[in-house]
Amino acid sequence: MQRLLRISFNNFVFSLVPIVVWFVIGLIIDSRFVNIFSLTYPMQYICLILVALFSTAPNINETKDRVKGAAFSGFLMGMIIGGAIFLSVILNLDYYLTFLNVEADVYKEYLLFSLAVLYITFVFKMLMERLYFVRREKQANKFMLVFNLIYAVSFIGMALISKDTMQIIVVPLVSLMFYVFYVGLRVAKDYYKKFTFRIYKWFRYESSDIVMNGLMFMIYLFGLSHSIEYGMAYMVALNFTTLITDMQWDSYESIDTVAKIDISKRTFDYKKSLKNSYKLLFILMLTSLAMFFITIKFYEVDMQIFLIYLGLELSYFVVYPIIALKICYLQIKWSPLKTTVNKAIALLIWFVASFMPTPYCLYIGQMIFAAYQIITYGWMYKKAIKSISQKGHLLRYSHSKRQKRSA
Repeated sequence: MQRLLRISFNNFVFSLVPIVVWFVIGLIIDSRFVNIFSLTYPMQYICLILVALFSTAPNINETKDRVKGAAFSGFLMGMIIGGAIFLSVILNLDYYLTFLNVEADVYKEYLLFSLAVLYITFVFKMLMERLYFVRREKQANKFMLVFNLIYAVSFIGMALISKDTMQIIVVPLVSLMFYVFYVGLRVAKDYYKKFTFRIYKWFRYESSDIVMNGLMFMIYLFGLSHSIEYGMAYMVALNFTTLITDMQWDSYESIDTVAKIDISKRTFDYKKSLKNSYKLLFILMLTSLAMFFITIKFYEVDMQIFLIYLGLELSYFVVYPIIALKICYLQIKWSPLKTTVNKAIALLIWFVASFMPTPYCLYIGQMIFAAYQIITYGWMYKKAIKSISQKGHLLRYSHSKRQKRSA
């Protein structure tokens, strides 16, 4: 539980600080800048794909399969490929803003800054992931707090003392780059310096998350654009729902991280993990409630629209641990292909639902997505446990027979 709380705390702060920062920037410069966090939301799924493929999977590969250099190789490849992806989005920023139905002139410069920070954060998260796998969560906590302090103080500080947009943007970017470089030097000793290219193996370990986040990018890209078409009241309600639940979602995903580490080290206990997950859920629900009361006075939100969004979102919170723990186990211990195909089917159902003629399409689709997974992964998990138990019995029986023959 202690390790789960440390990792979830890291994720919580990583999510909280950008929300608070953009909220304050909205008060200092332009109230519309509060929406920048929601406008970059689809790109966060690109980061999750990159972390899964080039950080989590290589670390599992190095820990579980004893493949030296896998984590180091994944980190280098992630930096290069991630950089190319973010650069292409930045170069086509006008098309991105036009697609989301927002004014390019208002948001362009600060959205460019937000995307650059997102890439730097992605590199930093890969370094933190390595520390988790070598059981150095305490050091990761310290690095994370300093990273977010530098980001908040430099960005808000420059916004207060300068009217020059370029200065406001460049100072925090340069500060973060220097700090991530410093952390990289500190974490370097935890990498085995050898290059190995095992992309197929990495994809097998994290294929479910990669497919999920790829389709989630599409769902939110189209779904967000579709919801905004219904008017500003829905965008404000959607943004406010995101404000008080997104950091909790990021913290909640530490369930996956801890489960994958435990499965790789053969110490996974489903019942214990589920119990710890619901303890974490209770804490996170209290933080959402606190966020609601702290921030509601700053938003002119339609409560009816907001409560519908929030009710649908919290329903998925409740069932998430049941789904997530089973997926982690099935992905690593049973069949990556079947687990991924089933996830793709669930996400395609959600994607189709995101085109429903209603501003609540994203969240209605999410509930259908959750119900499908509870049923299908529950059946697959029971089948996997039975199959693995039978294989273990056969291996023990075969070993026993060989011992009798040799005697």
